[in-house]
Amino acid sequence: MSGQFQKDRAAMIADSKLAKYFAPRELDLRDWDVMTGIPPDSFCRLNPEVCDPVSAGLVNEQEVLQYFKLYFKIRHPSVGILDPDLHTAEYVHGCSFTLFSVICALGCELSISHRDILLAPLLYNMAERNIKWSILNSVKTVEIIQAIIMFTFWSHAAQNYADDPSWLRFGHALSIARELKINDSSFIQKKVNNFNASNRNMYAGIRDRQIRNYERTWIFVFLMDKSFGITIGRAPCVSWTEMQPGLYGWARATGSAAGDLAITGIVQLRINLLQALERLLGMQKTLSSIAEWDQSASLRLEELKDTSYSRQDGTQLESMFAAVFTFEVNHGLLLIRNNTYKHLVKLNASQEKINSVLHDIFNISCEIIRLFVHDARLSSLASGYHNTPFVMISHAATEVIRSFKCPTISQEAQEQASALIRNLAEHFGRIANKLPSTSWASLYLEYSLFLVRKLENIPCVAPRGSQGALDHHTVQKYNEISISLDEEPQSSPNAWDFNGAAFFEMGNSLWQDNSASFLGVDSGQGSLFGGTGM
Repeated sequence: MSGQFQKDRAAMIADSKLAKYFAPRELDLRDWDVMTGIPPDSFCRLNPEVCDPVSAGLVNEQEVLQYFKLYFKIRHPSVGILDPDLHTAEYVHGCSFTLFSVICALGCELSISHRDILLAPLLYNMAERNIKWSILNSVKTVEIIQAIIMFTFWSHAAQNYADDPSWLRFGHALSIARELKINDSSFIQKKVNNFNASNRNMYAGIRDRQIRNYERTWIFVFLMDKSFGITIGRAPCVSWTEMQPGLYGWARATGSAAGDLAITGIVQLRINLLQALERLLGMQKTLSSIAEWDQSASLRLEELKDTSYSRQDGTQLESMFAAVFTFEVNHGLLLIRNNTYKHLVKLNASQEKINSVLHDIFNISCEIIRLFVHDARLSSLASGYHNTPFVMISHAATEVIRSFKCPTISQEAQEQASALIRNLAEHFGRIANKLPSTSWASLYLEYSLFLVRKLENIPCVAPRGSQGALDHHTVQKYNEISISLDEEPQSSPNAWDFNGAAFFEMGNSLWQDNSASFLGVDSGQGSLFGGTGM
């Protein structure tokens, strides 16, 4: 009797497991819902009492509010994936303990209190654990996509460039985004309606913001795909055809979040730049055609920078986001000039023309550094920058030193530019001092000090000394860089061929030689802003 009972029981369990395994599952179950549905004896079980900083007793509500405030004040302007009016601490905690943990960790890292400095590694590890747990348990919500994107943007630097796992995590976020169809407006509206209905319309008053939350996330999936294609060297997966048309109107709509205008401006910047590079790849290259291309491409970017951004209610693009956007446009202009210079040299143009473009590269690069170091708006965001702006600023600094060989640049201008390079190193030192040693700022501090060291090889600026007014921590780093450089074989024939710029040479080659195909731009697709004239 007992044997038959055991067989029947085993059959029932088998049937139950089979039924659950093949049963249809709602795609966007919250991580809270998934956690409660996991059997108690499962290895994938996460204890609800330690799933977020508040539940674990690490922080109180007041500290959470402070972390959210720091995140939105310092990090949000450079990656505006969230809506400050929607993503309150209470709302985020109810939607996803994973996203909640990520915001707390990223905000805590910016705090200067002794307790938060000690607590930051714990919160960072908790956020990373929650993301891994969500991936392991196939949690598929817009909040998980946002958490992965944010954590990837501000992850700590890997010990080796080739070991950076960012592209793996982003690939998972992209897969979720496509499965949730967050690039489909009609599907998004249905999803938001179902969510509000299941929560007894608790969030009915913010339905429009919830819809924009999905749409904005897809824009950042697109932007991140393009950014990581450049900085990590991985081929992107999102085609321009997967973007919804009319984004400019979307950004100007009443109720848009702070930063939406800048986001769509950066998308248009990428489109203008890559369409220009695609045209360059396909055209017959002569001195006159290169000159015309340079003028046309630069004009489109300049017009974009000068465009007056305003919402339908008349409010303007906030000053903080305007500074970020200007920085992005200036770097786009630098890339245009880089390509022009390269092709003029290949076509054996006159030295006068080459020097003219090289002088432009020098001026644009100095302006990028000046904006990054001395603009009060960008300086206030310095601790919240992610890897991509650091790549841009280091590229500009590299171009400044390369441009010193141009005879039309006066010694006074070179000395002023050298002072900018030293100011940049000191600025990186201040940023790195506020962040963990594994931050991207520490990596680029070393590169900026490498450039300061190289100034000693340039006769017209070397007499001023290499250390200048650098603080003690930065001088110590400078001495470490100097020792390591002195140990390298000095095989370069002149001061312009320096080993440390290999990374940026690789980045430039991606833009200059095969940017359009590498970034997945197809001919004739046009602007995704639907012909608004932006």
